[in-house]
Amino acid sequence: MTELAFASATEIARRIRAKEISATEALQYFLDRVDRYNKDINAIVVDSRQAAKQDAEAIDQAIADDKTNGQFIGVPMTVKESYNLVGEATTFGNPDWVDNVVSEDAEAVKRLKRSGVTVFGKPMSRWL
Repeated sequence: MTELAFASATEIARRIRAKEISATEALQYFLDRVDRYNKDINAIVVDSRQAAKQDAEAIDQAIADDKTNGQFIGVPMTVKESYNLVGEATTFGNPDWVDNVVSEDAEAVKRLKRSGVTVFGKPMSRWL
């Protein structure tokens, strides 16, 4: 499945919709990559894997029930740390905001989720 790392979102969604891989398998592939490389590069600073696993399982069930919806169904991805992700802190890279846990997704995140995306984390934001 190494080609998955370089596949487009539309290709991953096509493969999930065609049941070549499940949303859970696709998510686990990318989580394994995070586990393998993140210690060295510290790219993912907010890990939302538990919620993402639940979302992927729900997507797999929807596919099994023939009730899929969304152009990017099951595609695992991260969103920029400065975007609100429900239940997670949004700090804009400022450590003083570590307790800024939000209760609602940003509008862009809502739209991504409606399109079927599974959000599994947030990479670091930095002030330039």
